[in-house]
Amino acid sequence: KDLRRETGVALSVIKDDYKLALYLSYARAKAFEGYPSKRIDASALRDVKADYGKHAIHTFGQWLEQKSGLLHCWKWKPLVVAKDLMKEGIKGRALGEAMKKQLIWRYENPRGTKEDLLASWALKK
Repeated sequence: KDLRRETGVALSVIKDDYKLALYLSYARAKAFEGYPSKRIDASALRDVKADYGKHAIHTFGQWLEQKSGLLHCWKWKPLVVAKDLMKEGIKGRALGEAMKKQLIWRYENPRGTKEDLLASWALKK
């Protein structure tokens, strides 16, 4: 769930540029290819050898596009709209928090339905 949540948050920022981000990550790993004993700094791939880094980036790209359910998550509409939450008495800052929690839940459960979401919220009350 953490990987899905973090990926969803990142995708909400980079949107359709996710392929460019993967390519740049791959290029960064490839730049270290000639230095198999050297490790990449933490800002790039967190202490991963370059050849493993390229494989990891490729594998991540495949997971993202084929299995994650997160592709195009930046275009998702809310399962529960703000108007419905306001009918339940949720307003102001609490409304914004509820909308944010809904989005995080969707990143963690990309194939979840409105009923799944409402059931999980009911369990937390």
